[in-house]
Amino acid sequence: MAQPEEPLSVENILNDMEKEEQVEQSEQAPLYPNVFMFVDRFIRPMYEVSVARVSQVSWSEKWWNHDSVLIRMKALWRRFEQLRLDEPDTYMETFLRVHADYHMDRLLDNPPSVLIDSKKEDSPSVPLPSVEVPFRVVRQMEDAEL
Repeated sequence: MAQPEEPLSVENILNDMEKEEQVEQSEQAPLYPNVFMFVDRFIRPMYEVSVARVSQVSWSEKWWNHDSVLIRMKALWRRFEQLRLDEPDTYMETFLRVHADYHMDRLLDNPPSVLIDSKKEDSPSVPLPSVEVPFRVVRQMEDAEL
């Protein structure tokens, strides 16, 4: 029986980072094995939106159907994995500041801070919306990279 997936959250990102730090340098495999996992476990929770604005965000639940988005996500995923190995102590800050924020601002149409709705009262946040990536899309991507 398959175990239920952990809910998406910044806490899970921190847990992933902690697990990754425990792996020996010589055994370093990608933290996220493919671009779909990277978007689902890192990008979506990192660029969360307030519940009040989720319907207003410029994002598609089927983001992989848009070539320009898929190309940016693949580039971000590869850069993330490379920086993680090259700059183990500072990769997250560098990745967010130099790479992810730049591309996500363009894709999300320079969104307001997730905290904008929390000025008077804390407002809950949710990951960017997504539906499950069809297996055929994952398979096509894997075949194209061989």
